[in-house]
Amino acid sequence: MSTTDTIKKKTTSSYGLGRGLDSLIPNSQLNTQPQNSPKQRGIREVDIDLISRNKSQPRKHFDTEKLKKLAESIKSQGVLQPILVSKKDKGYEIVAGERRFRAANMAGLDKIPVILKDLDPSKVLGASIVENVQREDLNPIEEGQAYKTLVENHNLTHSEIAKLVGKDRASVSNLIRILMLSDRVKDLVARGLISLGHAKVLCSVSGVGLQNKYASLVVAKKLSVRGLERLINQKSKPVEDDKTLKLVDRIAKKLALKLKTKVAIDYKNEKGSISIHYYSSEQFNELVVGLERLDLTK
Repeated sequence: MSTTDTIKKKTTSSYGLGRGLDSLIPNSQLNTQPQNSPKQRGIREVDIDLISRNKSQPRKHFDTEKLKKLAESIKSQGVLQPILVSKKDKGYEIVAGERRFRAANMAGLDKIPVILKDLDPSKVLGASIVENVQREDLNPIEEGQAYKTLVENHNLTHSEIAKLVGKDRASVSNLIRILMLSDRVKDLVARGLISLGHAKVLCSVSGVGLQNKYASLVVAKKLSVRGLERLINQKSKPVEDDKTLKLVDRIAKKLALKLKTKVAIDYKNEKGSISIHYYSSEQFNELVVGLERLDLTK
């Protein structure tokens, strides 16, 4: 949103989202005309002290400098776009427009224009998510947490959430899935230091330590998502060092000497087989006796 706090109404196709706020607010109430316009229906001015923030607000970070600029604009031009609120037992709760509310508070306003809408809790959170998603104000962690809240507190399925915000189900599922990553990785994602694509790849890595290690390498070496995939795949393949291979060879030779026959050990990626050769039933019986007495520690 610009510092003049006006929003150019976009069509559904331009957002690439579902019905969004249009399903919650009549189209005429989304126009950016001044609040005293006769065409602006359902808008009222409310004491700012009667309005409380939405505890389920998906957006957790608000840029202080941008809020200051918006507050300066509001001082000179007022709040041109009403915020959306729902009625509470005492006062009102913000559904959408917390950034404008914060800036209006910062500007010292006593009243603020609102549109009152009677919504159930899931729609309140849904409207907040839609507004922020449409404006690309949420980072992937905030968005995933918001979707998780809709699942856990409002029993919505991933498909229902996807329809609400106009995304495909897989995208919603992936955003919820990355919440299982380590706190360090989630912080890097929230700060934009690693991408959602990197985060999805790191979901395949087990253990907090390894996740943090790979995430740090992404930042330090500016690895692409493909580069991270290659690194993980390369590291995940066990590579036998010289010490291991020499030990295997030594054991095979000891077995051959003690059993007095050919012994071969096939060892690769921590798996393999041991072959002991015999050439007659008598030799087989001797091998059985020899194996029972075998002591490879000498």
